[in-house]
This record gives sequence, structure tokens and C-alpha cells, in this order.
Amino acid sequence: MYVLVLGLDVLGNPFGLIRGMAEGIEDLFYEPYQGAIQGPEEFAEGLALGVRSLFGHAVGGAAGAVSRITGALGKGIATLTLDDDYQKKRKEAMNKRPANVREGFARGGKGLVMGVFDGVTGIVRKPIEGAQTEGVGGFFKGLGKGLVGVVTRPTSGVIDFASSSFEGIKRIADMSVEVRRLRNPRIFSGDKIIRPYNRREADGYMILQETEKGKFSSTDHYVAHAVISKDGRHVLIITDKRVIYANRGEIFGHWDAEWSYTWGEIKETPKRNPKGIEIVLKVSIFYCDWCDRGRKY
Repeated sequence: MYVLVLGLDVLGNPFGLIRGMAEGIEDLFYEPYQGAIQGPEEFAEGLALGVRSLFGHAVGGAAGAVSRITGALGKGIATLTLDDDYQKKRKEAMNKRPANVREGFARGGKGLVMGVFDGVTGIVRKPIEGAQTEGVGGFFKGLGKGLVGVVTRPTSGVIDFASSSFEGIKRIADMSVEVRRLRNPRIFSGDKIIRPYNRREADGYMILQETEKGKFSSTDHYVAHAVISKDGRHVLIITDKRVIYANRGEIFGHWDAEWSYTWGEIKETPKRNPKGIEIVLKVSIFYCDWCDRGRKY
């Protein structure tokens, strides 16, 4: 029973911290002993490994405990937003563990900024979205969510920032080798047929999923994409419902849609011209210039 209680994340998993410290102390004596059997140089190497293990388990365990506590607290506050979509996206972001302190601060900073932004804009956005789906009742539901979110979302962002930062510190102190994904997940077409893996399609589908926090991936099916800049930060995505021009941010690395047009808004088939791609809309002519991304109406 004590193992179950002391293993709770809300308490920082003190059982795991104690077990990690015990492993570090054991390595501090075991590694030099094994090295001394083989020779002086091996003894010095074993001593270094033992000290490193003790330091890693002590610092990493403490940082991991704080990260678990703040993570559990952030999850509880995120639940108070009453926004299932926000909780889902937060969970996906928190499941992507940072590889180092820099990445931890970057992800935490992104969550903090987006938490404040979503909380402030939610006061206006949530009532409008509710009115569009459920009418007058949805408007007042959205208004309630917006008022609650203006407090809970920034608070959750601050706590998640601390959690990601301590997780990054833990990853540095951790001596274990992390298993990381070698390629993006396979894309499955609407016909449910499993085809040979296509890395280009998998990369394009991943960009679609990350663009505007997955706004288009929930409704559109990926068709094709083209990287239109040497640094890979500008991508043209084609789906079954629209054309999207996506940019990747320099600071946080998230994908934003600079513009998007549904096929219903496009008058005729896009075609090449000396300026790039010409997209004729039903209300205007739009030139997709791949060089300076200019527009002409």
C-alpha cells in the first residue's frame, strides 16, 4: 500500500526518488570496485561512472519529482477550463518530453504564451463558437468557458512552463538512452488500404497535423505538399478540401497557416506562371509568389 501511495505523481513519486538515490549510491561503490579488479585506470573510470550516476539520480530525481508535482497540478487546473479540446492538445504537448533544458524552456515558454493568448482571446472566441454550434444556449456556455479560461489557462501555462523546464533538467541528468522516433507515423488513406511507407507523405501529414494546432487535420484528408523554401519553413499543403500555405515559427517551431482557401472559393484550376502559382478566386486573383510570397488582388 505504501508503494502505491508514495508512487503517486501528485506527491512527486517519492518512492521512485528514493529508489533512484539508492541505485546511485550503489553505483558509487559498485563501479569503482569492478574497476579496481581490472586495474588502476579502470578504477578511475569506475569512480567517475559512480559519481556521475549518484549525481544524475540525485539531481534528476529531484527535478523529476518537481516536474511530476507541477504536471499533476497543471492537469487539474486544465480540467477546470471545461474545454475538452484544450485538454487534449495540452496532453499531446506534455507527452512530448524535451531532450534538454533549452527544449524544455522553449516548449514551456510556448505553452505559457499560448495559455495567456488563448485565455484572453477566449472571452470573445468561445461565446461566438458556442453560438455557431448551439445557438443562444451555446453562447452563454461559451461565455462561461471564456471567463473561466481567462484565469485557468494562463495559470496552467505557468505551471506547465515549470514542469517542462524541470523535465528538461531531468533529461540532462538522466544517464539512460532515450528511444526516439526515427520517422513520422504512416499515413492511412480513406480507403483503409495499407500501402508501402512513404516518408514524404508521412512528413507532409505531420505538418498538416501541427498546422494551427491540428485545426485542419480533424476535417481534411492530406493529398500532397511541397516545401517551397530552402530552409524548409514554408510549405504549400493540398488537402481534399483546401489549399494551405503554412509557415513554421522561428522561436517555438509551431506551424501557422498564413492563408488557406477552400476548393469552393477557387474559381478554376491553379496554374503556373512566371511569378509562381496563379490561384484565381471567385472574388479576386491571388498570385502565390514562392520567392517573396507577395499578393496581388
